[in-house]
Order: sequence, then structure tokens, then C-alpha cells
Amino acid sequence: MFDIGFWELSLIAVILLLVVGPERMPRVARTAGLWFGKARGFLASVKADVDRELKAEELKDTVKKQAESSGAYDIFEETKSAVAELQQEQSRLSGDATAGVEDEFGEDDWTSADTGRKETATPPQEPPEPTPDTDQREGAEKPRERKGDQNPMKGDDD
Repeated sequence: MFDIGFWELSLIAVILLLVVGPERMPRVARTAGLWFGKARGFLASVKADVDRELKAEELKDTVKKQAESSGAYDIFEETKSAVAELQQEQSRLSGDATAGVEDEFGEDDWTSADTGRKETATPPQEPPEPTPDTDQREGAEKPRERKGDQNPMKGDDD
């Protein structure tokens, strides 16, 4: 701190010995040691106080940042709702594009004035009735083997 070396300290000790004298030198050294100890303790307490204040200030800044970042949740929610709106818009636009393609290829669509929904001129077709060959439910009739369904590798004399 003061950059005092050995030779500087020994010079100060010689001057002190000449000024104070050999009888009072131990008492002066003890008093100087106590003063240096008190000064060192005082500096340590000041340093600890400054460190505490810096940590308290840092904590205040952290709390302030957290209070400001509580808006991050709002930003997240806004972003989420914006994404949902964009997805709805995309699905609406893809539906419009599909309808445009259907109109171009001659689909006979019209919009109902009552409901505002797009309707087709032809009624929807019902699925075909299952035949015994395709019905897989329990208790359904199993298809019979036909003569042409036999394995050609298998001989008739087996």
C-alpha cells in the first residue's frame, strides 16, 4: 500500500530510537502497534460496510429487473395468441385456396343465403353396404373358396 521496504523501516526505527530513547521505546512500539491494529480494524469494518452496501444495491437492481421482467409473461401470452391467430388465418387461407381450385375444376358449389356456408349441388354419397366377402365383424359369413382361388403350386392329387 505505502510501498515501504526493509531499509525504510530500519531507518525509521533508528530515528525513533534516537528521538524517543531506549527507555521509552518499548512503550511507544506497543502504543503504535495498538493504533495500527485499531486502524486496520476500522478499515476492515469500512470495507465490510461498503461490500454490504454494494450487495444491497445489487439486490435492489435484481429485484427491479425481476419486477420489470414480469411483463415477460405478458409478452409470452401475447405471442402465443398471435401465433394462434396466424394459424387460424393460415387454415382459412388454405381453405380459400382449396375452394378456388375446386371452382376452377368445375365443382358445382354454391353458398347458401340462409346459413352462409358453402354447399354442394350433389348430395353426399353414402358408403357402400359391406358384402359378406368384406365384412370382418364377428359372426359374419366367411367367403367361400372358389375353384380359381386354389394354389397353382399345389397339386390336385394331394
